[in-house]
Amino acid sequence: MAEGFLEAPKLELVEVSETTITVTFIPSPSITSYVLNWKEYHQEWGKDCRSAPISTVGRQQGRKIEEDATDLLPQTTYCVRLISCDSDGTQGEPGKPLIVDTEAVSCTPKSNACCIVS
Repeated sequence: MAEGFLEAPKLELVEVSETTITVTFIPSPSITSYVLNWKEYHQEWGKDCRSAPISTVGRQQGRKIEEDATDLLPQTTYCVRLISCDSDGTQGEPGKPLIVDTEAVSCTPKSNACCIVS
């Protein structure tokens, strides 16, 4: 296998909410699947991380893939990383993690409507 063959593409942050982190990346044409991992900042990767498999089969080549890390705690720091997998399921080295804080729970209304109580 050529060096760098299973190198994970760079993750870019798309959006953060109280319970979800959305990331995007441009897949390599030679990679058929990826694994998105996420964990709380202080946790260990192998023991405490959660993951979502991502297949590139049937997707248009060169287009960004968007994926969510879900069921997160509000106002918590998370690490999110991507791992490339070859057709045999062999995983490459994890890509550089993004370190992201989820939003705090907001008590303010989502709309700009005003309510007057008399």
